[in-house]
Amino acid sequence: MKSRLMICAACVASPLFFSPLAHAGHDYGDGRDQSSIVYAGPADIVKVSELSSRGGLFADNEIIVEGKLIKQVDDETFLFEDGSGQILMEVDRDFSNLTVSAEDIVRVFGRYDGSWGAPEIEAESIRVLKP
Repeated sequence: MKSRLMICAACVASPLFFSPLAHAGHDYGDGRDQSSIVYAGPADIVKVSELSSRGGLFADNEIIVEGKLIKQVDDETFLFEDGSGQILMEVDRDFSNLTVSAEDIVRVFGRYDGSWGAPEIEAESIRVLKP
């Protein structure tokens, strides 16, 4: 009976002990805890010009863009430019720990929204590739 009680206690205690270690994230500089690697190699990059010309195809889809945040429009909106065009980008306050200048090249993982008003990208993750 005593051994069953100890086994049961171990079963209850082990998830409590190991769970925080398994889910411990790392701050990779974009203001969010992440457990994925930081990869700066090739990716399926979409150009801004492709978004505007084929808006319906990308509407509310996850995309990856690379370029520069060239101007802050308001508290959470920036003008993004990639050499093929410009688009508004909504950047949540989750990225408050990230410092980006207008000269930095960034890779942005987000969602394209071209359905209402001015098309924009809602940033979900931002990585500085070249400061």
